[in-house]
Amino acid sequence: MVSIILKKHFIVTRPILVFLRNSFGCIFCSDDELDMQELVIKHINEQHWSVQILTSSSNATIGTYEGVVLHQGYIIFLPSDLYDARKELVYQLVMLNDKTLLNPRGKFIIIIPKISSTSGEIFSREILQLLWSLNKICNVVILVAEDSVDTPYNVGTPHAIGNKILSLYYGSIYEDEECGKSVTVRKLMENNSNLLSNLEEIDFFPRKIPKDFKGCLLPVSFVGYPPYIFLEKNMKTNSTEVGGISAELINYFTNHFNFTTHFIVPTMGITSESYDLLYKQLLEGISDIGAGMLYYSFLPRQIVDISIPFSTDVIQFVVPCSNKISRTQRVLSIFTIWVWLTLFIFLIIFSILFWIAANGPIEDYPFQTIYLSFYNSWAILLGVSVTEKPKKPSLRRFFILYVCYSFAISTIFQAYFTTYLVEPGYGKEFSTFDDLSNAGVEFGDISSLDLYPKYKEVYRTFYRIRKSKIDCGDFINCFFRVVDRQNIFVTSPSRLSKFIASDRGYITLNHLICFLSEGDHHDSFAFVFRKGHPLLETINDILEKYIEAGFVDRYYERAYYNTTLENKLATDEEMYFVFSLSDLLPVFVVLGFGLFGCCIVFLFEIVMKFSYFNKKRRSIC
Repeated sequence: MVSIILKKHFIVTRPILVFLRNSFGCIFCSDDELDMQELVIKHINEQHWSVQILTSSSNATIGTYEGVVLHQGYIIFLPSDLYDARKELVYQLVMLNDKTLLNPRGKFIIIIPKISSTSGEIFSREILQLLWSLNKICNVVILVAEDSVDTPYNVGTPHAIGNKILSLYYGSIYEDEECGKSVTVRKLMENNSNLLSNLEEIDFFPRKIPKDFKGCLLPVSFVGYPPYIFLEKNMKTNSTEVGGISAELINYFTNHFNFTTHFIVPTMGITSESYDLLYKQLLEGISDIGAGMLYYSFLPRQIVDISIPFSTDVIQFVVPCSNKISRTQRVLSIFTIWVWLTLFIFLIIFSILFWIAANGPIEDYPFQTIYLSFYNSWAILLGVSVTEKPKKPSLRRFFILYVCYSFAISTIFQAYFTTYLVEPGYGKEFSTFDDLSNAGVEFGDISSLDLYPKYKEVYRTFYRIRKSKIDCGDFINCFFRVVDRQNIFVTSPSRLSKFIASDRGYITLNHLICFLSEGDHHDSFAFVFRKGHPLLETINDILEKYIEAGFVDRYYERAYYNTTLENKLATDEEMYFVFSLSDLLPVFVVLGFGLFGCCIVFLFEIVMKFSYFNKKRRSIC
């Protein structure tokens, strides 16, 4: 019988673990039990199966979990007494778990050569219920040797031992409205000649997941932030509902299989405590599925099963954006300090040249004195009228040359002046870790991400450059500290950053949410189940269809734009630029500088006039 099951449902090249009863426990084993173990091992060896023999006293050592090749199936022998069988089965499961040899999703063949008092059905129900409650194991067929007066014993008969017949039992999990709480026992085969002649046609491991769950309750735990999970108000029922990308996927799955979902109040956050609570709810059976912001890279595979990724995002470092440059500073920085110095030197040089050229045999009054030459040179540079045109040919040549020079400089200045007056631009952005270190920006440490391998790797890279960090605790506080105070940088999924910003009311994100150009990587989000849960494969099939249809991206875009439209602007950014007195500050600064220069020239002219009159008065006296 066992060899027939192996041929039909197992692969020769993959290992099978045979768990024999230990030597101490088998001191008082009956001949039937010993014969059964010997017969099964003999049939397996004859078929050249890849087998690992294990007993309770074995010291098999296996490497890390990541290196383990999971067994495709298990053959377990149990004693005839129900109490002893339960006790030994628990011990075997604990042992397999400790040695990382247990594959709850594998196929289990449990052989009970002899039962003492209870019936085979009751015995099987207890064993199946124990396997389900401890490790969610449901792919089980139980071979029980029951009394039979009709079947004679023939050595080598696969289904009979002495005056006993091997009855086969299996368990159904989601039948009779039990909804996974208890196991319903079904008898797969009994002493029927028609069935015995068609063993090859029997499915010893029938499907355990129905196509219709008839409204069974499916509790789900959540952890994370919007858009993956959030609470929303239902105005019709005046109640709070759970929404988000993860919740939409769960709703799609439950509607397809006719589940009744029960969303446990989600833990909003990505702290270590919130993740521990979710795993605790899974292990204690409070919830069947864990959803939300569950990074695929650091999920604890030793204690949970993981679905295929349903959403991929870029994990980037959010850094302070460059600030707006003030319009006054931007206007004054149109030319460098050396260009401004050159302009001033040329102004003095041309003023002196005009003064020298104006004095001679033929004097040219507008440029006869040094202060008049400086005044007219300044007027030409600013593009305003001079007091009088020069008359001397040599002076006119210098004058035309200086007008062309001033026109070129003034045109360039006014072009940039008008542009920067409307939009002065932004400063230099952070692009590398060196830029952050040189600017004194600290690393915002989020304790809940310490288990994340990539997070620790990048943190160590930055820590070598600048040995400092700030423990900012909650992710949201860290994020807005980057945006508002601009003194730290943190790591964040790109979608999460943009959604949080839109939820706060930001529309123009280019200069509010900035990312570092290095250190980014891709990661995915997935659902988690308790080890061995049979719904994993079912939800994976649904997720493949959901992802291929593009529903994940579609839902994110819809949630993002709805949030953007619903929230008011929280910044002083506006769609249209409107001039105000503060925006015209550069104009008044230039005007003030010109007035100050005119006052200096005016005072200088008064002093020169007084000195001229005093000299003239003394000469008369």
